[in-house]
Amino acid sequence: MSALAATLAGCATPPLRLSPVFAVGDVRTYRLTARAHTVVDLPGTRQSETTELTATSTIEVTAVNGDEATVRLTLTPLRLARAGTPVAPPPEQRAEVVVGPDGSLIRVVTVGGLPPSISGADVGDLTQLLSSPLPAHRVRLGDRWNSVTHPAEGATEEPAHQQGRISGLRSVGGRDCVLIDLGTRRPLVRRRSIGGQPVQLAGTEFAQSRIAFSLRDGFAVEMTTEAEARFSVSTAAAAGGSVTIDTRSSLLLISAKSGGQSAG
Repeated sequence: MSALAATLAGCATPPLRLSPVFAVGDVRTYRLTARAHTVVDLPGTRQSETTELTATSTIEVTAVNGDEATVRLTLTPLRLARAGTPVAPPPEQRAEVVVGPDGSLIRVVTVGGLPPSISGADVGDLTQLLSSPLPAHRVRLGDRWNSVTHPAEGATEEPAHQQGRISGLRSVGGRDCVLIDLGTRRPLVRRRSIGGQPVQLAGTEFAQSRIAFSLRDGFAVEMTTEAEARFSVSTAAAAGGSVTIDTRSSLLLISAKSGGQSAG
């Protein structure tokens, strides 16, 4: 039994505070693996494709201003495969964003190229590399909550609705972690190219995530997500068509360096 589990077992599950830590100089590097199955169903044609991505995702805290922290995200694709066949991965992508004290994405400052999630790059997809906003109030094992997450400034998405639960304790990579289960529903609008033709997709993504959050360190150690996005095609030439994207992804901490000045 881990030290945290032993302590909680003897204390009748005391309240926990899930407080993200952002300090200037903090650098956290994760291994990202993701697999997406995309089905495009247009009038007169149907096609599907499976894409697999392996990458490293680095989160570096470059500045702290009150409750807000400026974070540089770097996504370095290592391997990309389509239908099981390796193809040249895209170049490294970087973005600078501002996050709040709960870890939520507030705004995008600069983008040198959006992180290429398997289904395509978009400002809203940056949240996949930042875990999810955590409740500001104290919680206990078994607690549930509902929340509304508003998109970053400049994003076109509508608010996302989440249901959360503190589901247990587990040691991950030698760190005592609280397990957080999150169900998310968010409206999405995406612009893509299908068959060489630009189209606009509008729909909803449903996702289930499990986050292993280190109370001592103040950041996620592991996050796994299963998501399904269902879109309708609104371009006139492909009206009545649909696109479905099923994604499974995993973020696992592989290294962490602490800075000095903490936020908050």
